[in-house]
Amino acid sequence: MEKVEITITISKDVAVTISSGEGKQKPVQELTQPDQGIERLVPKEKSGPDEQTKADRSNRAGKKMMPFWVRREARIQLRMMAAELGTTQQDLMIQALNAFFQKRGKPPIA
Repeated sequence: MEKVEITITISKDVAVTISSGEGKQKPVQELTQPDQGIERLVPKEKSGPDEQTKADRSNRAGKKMMPFWVRREARIQLRMMAAELGTTQQDLMIQALNAFFQKRGKPPIA
């Protein structure tokens, strides 16, 4: 029997390749045992230097997410402005929140 190889993408950064072995058919139970049929569990190459993995999000320490609803057009406009300014939507929202605080006589702590 020929060697069968299956690659499963777990996330955009991690893929697992499972192999049926070297010409031998293995039952599924054997393939799920450690180091039997799993050839590699390695991160894929990142598409860009600014992309972060979940493990590398130290900039989020001590912070909380604040979701809110906006019109579709506002979301698109924010995305376009971030691209035009060469920054992120996150940074633009931090600037806007700090400006709002300062306008109301509060410290810019966002």
